[in-house]
Amino acid sequence: MQPKDLPDANQIHRLMNDAAAHFNRGDMAGAESRCHAVLARAKDYPQALHLLGLCRWEHGDLTAAVDILGQAARLRPDDAQLLHDLGGVHTNRGEWHAAARAYVRAVDLRPDYALSYLNLGVAFENLGDSEQAERGYRRALECDPQLAAAAASLAALCEKDNRLDEAEK
Repeated sequence: MQPKDLPDANQIHRLMNDAAAHFNRGDMAGAESRCHAVLARAKDYPQALHLLGLCRWEHGDLTAAVDILGQAARLRPDDAQLLHDLGGVHTNRGEWHAAARAYVRAVDLRPDYALSYLNLGVAFENLGDSEQAERGYRRALECDPQLAAAAASLAALCEKDNRLDEAEK
């Protein structure tokens, strides 16, 4: 890195920290403006795209969110959290195949990711694949036995499939 590049790198780092702080306080406008400032300096900065996509999701702009998070995921295809978030937007849009692909990739990268397994189960259930949904819910519970949503989803699935003895476990 050239010495003349350091101030911009330091500025990007400060802007990203500030953007995250604004996001964590619920100030989406503040977070977005800082993400845009980063992207003006570094067009394809994946962390800024990720956070900007989350801001758009929070605003309910699911089209922009999926586009921005998709762009970030192409830049960082090995980021399990980013893929989980992309799956979440696809879930909110009812795009179950795309959601399942994102969650599968997330759990491939992070095999202990209980929430991604839970959401993978939800996606498969909405695709009509009860067997894969059950696998997702069971794997989520293996990763986190206290994950009540996975236990409830598994029980409801078993009940729906008339396996009442398993639904009560």
